[in-house]
Amino acid sequence: MSSTPTDRTGDRAPVRAAHLGLGAFHRAHQAWYTERATAAGGEPWGIVAFTGTRPDQARRLAAQNCRYTLVTDPSDPATDETIAAIVAAHDGADAVAWRAALREVGVLTVTITEAAYILDADRAESEAAAIRAGAFPSTAVGRLLDGLLARRASGGGPIAVVACDNLPGNGRALAGSVRALADAVDPDLGDWLERSVSFVCTVVDRITPAVDSEALGRRIDGQPDRCAVLAETYSSWILQGDFPAGRPAWERAGAVFVDAIEPFEMRKLWLLNGAHTLLSCWGVLRGHATVAEAIRDPACRTAVERLWADAAAVLPLPAAEVAAECARLLTRFEDTVIEHRLAQIGRDAELKMNVRIGAPMRARVDAGLGAGSGQVFAVAAWAVAASDGVLPEQRHRGQDPVTLARTMLHAHGADGDEAELRTLIARIRKGELS
Repeated sequence: MSSTPTDRTGDRAPVRAAHLGLGAFHRAHQAWYTERATAAGGEPWGIVAFTGTRPDQARRLAAQNCRYTLVTDPSDPATDETIAAIVAAHDGADAVAWRAALREVGVLTVTITEAAYILDADRAESEAAAIRAGAFPSTAVGRLLDGLLARRASGGGPIAVVACDNLPGNGRALAGSVRALADAVDPDLGDWLERSVSFVCTVVDRITPAVDSEALGRRIDGQPDRCAVLAETYSSWILQGDFPAGRPAWERAGAVFVDAIEPFEMRKLWLLNGAHTLLSCWGVLRGHATVAEAIRDPACRTAVERLWADAAAVLPLPAAEVAAECARLLTRFEDTVIEHRLAQIGRDAELKMNVRIGAPMRARVDAGLGAGSGQVFAVAAWAVAASDGVLPEQRHRGQDPVTLARTMLHAHGADGDEAELRTLIARIRKGELS
């Protein structure tokens, strides 16, 4: 059954979906798929979008009637697309608009970054206290639960929550965080969440670098487009889960619905994201600023190929398919039109290392293969970058990189010989590939 429309803006699609985490990636990915699905004859679904931490993007988008330009080639405006799937945009701190939206929509997509899925004990307790007191929470997980409780109080039907961040089992991870917080608010909420909220796992893929929208030089409705977004031509969306209140016909835009998403998660996280995280450390240490620069450096390219070979040994996919994916990724990385900056990728590097490098390392250890040399190199490069303070986060600046590397290796079942690591780290500091 389809969800009930809550709003119309002129001839725009009715609001039937919401999004939390309004940023460039949402505009280039989920909103683009929704736009394309409608254009391909699917039932119209409009999106009401909410920012994550700052109101700026919502204000800019609302000021231009929530229409913006998707750019895939800055030198060729003929390839631009005008996206109008977002029909309303709000500050994520707008409790009234958020609760109203969550009472009515049938689908909520989420892009909040990997780190936002985790609430420590103190934060979880303060968020639970806020919800019990009727105050509006400050975290994404808290706001999600707050909105779902508004839906429950209004008698709203089931809803699908679609996680779109780079985590394995992202829907399950988000469900776990929401349910843990719900238990802290009221243990009786768990049964309702289980019956009424479907958490959907996805694998999302479209390189979308951070850019100055106005610098792209596009116009929308005769005015400078302050929300234009740059993205590569390639895009992929794989989903697993139920949509009890209906959904856009995203498959008409190329999305794929599967019964088992794990192999696709591993392929994306271990190959594309793993290489990106390696380059955000090793590439920066080699003096590079973008993915395209780094992948043209033989020392960086070889490091990436070694990392991929390590992961390929435990990927549950045919070897030919993995080889084809690696070749495709090299082509994408070499694209100089997409200036994907390593500093952008390097945010939350430690968390990303554990998911993207540590997980396939653990898979190798469990299979009796031991940590791969490319994986050990990636961990050592991260340790040097963290110790030298070249990553956005500075929490490990000045710490012993050998200790950092050994700690991460041990966390994923690898040995980490101290003498070998010292030799490897000394070579990395000289810019040498072992």
